[in-house]
Amino acid sequence: MTTIAISAAPDVPHLDFDPFSIEFFADPFPTHEKLREAGPVVYLDKWGVYGVARYEQVHAVLNDPQTLCAATCRAPPRPLNACSSVFRFSQRT
Repeated sequence: MTTIAISAAPDVPHLDFDPFSIEFFADPFPTHEKLREAGPVVYLDKWGVYGVARYEQVHAVLNDPQTLCAATCRAPPRPLNACSSVFRFSQRT
């Protein structure tokens, strides 16, 4: 698999929070609400990745591993959170 280095699209909302922090896992619901309100796709500045929190986009991300993959995410290992997904674009070779 080859990772494609991309920067955030200018029209994608940016959020500055850590979805892998202890504070986030202690109470993720306010942040999930901010994610959903921000747009279908957001750019998480701290990690340099895109994130989704709306059902339709989460479902699409989790069901298209050929295009969207969390395997290259630079986040520390944590349990998967079924309400949101963080991903990088990747291309299988």
